[in-house]
Amino acid sequence: MYIKTIEDMHKCNLELLLDFDTLCKKNNIGYFIAYGTLIGAVRHKNFIPWDDDLDVILLREEYEKLCALPESKYPEHLRLFRFSRAPPADNVDVVADLRHECVRESFQSFKYPTIDIFVFDYSPRRLKHRWLTWKVYVMAKGYRVLEKIDRMPKSVKDLARTFLERAYQRYALLPKCVNGRSLYLSNGTIPHAGLKKYNSSWFNDTTLLNIRESNFPAPIGYDKFLKSFYGDYMKLPPKEAQTAIHYSFEQDR
Repeated sequence: MYIKTIEDMHKCNLELLLDFDTLCKKNNIGYFIAYGTLIGAVRHKNFIPWDDDLDVILLREEYEKLCALPESKYPEHLRLFRFSRAPPADNVDVVADLRHECVRESFQSFKYPTIDIFVFDYSPRRLKHRWLTWKVYVMAKGYRVLEKIDRMPKSVKDLARTFLERAYQRYALLPKCVNGRSLYLSNGTIPHAGLKKYNSSWFNDTTLLNIRESNFPAPIGYDKFLKSFYGDYMKLPPKEAQTAIHYSFEQDR
């Protein structure tokens, strides 16, 4: 199916999220709907009318279980793309639905609707580990800026890429905390992702929230999580901000 409208996208996203939910249940993988998808469930009991992608959070252990699944466990139309292994695209893996195609505003060669997979780790206890985590995050953000600078010499960009990849390799070898009082987003480059901490008790359990008459797992502390990230998330943004940002639809062209 070629996705022409935001409503087409919402129908495809519901199918994708239901398929992902089934995959996780069959393989005992825990996840939470998050960010815009979570706001949609709480505020609209639907998708946000202008939101055009899906967001989920997996704790590190659950993420590793997802990555270890063989392709045979996935439905034919679903695929996990490990973009985080080849930074600095966005450092976020995605699960894509290959049955549908659409026009992206960014990363235009990738034409499928997706679920962004955000990974939460427990905050490192040792200061040097926290410093390395921060350095990796800053480098990821910096590379996105470098890519937009047309006059930057290729040699400089290549050097930045090499430095970032080595930082990722070093971080991958660090022992991960298996518990603690706070969590942080370890694979994203959204504002303050690698720096902002969240109370781990908010993610100790799930509650089911409704999207288009289907229930999906949300963090038990979803209200505190959303308030800590967005502030008054129940308030609609200005009209000019109510627009899709990842994909382009016919009514917008």
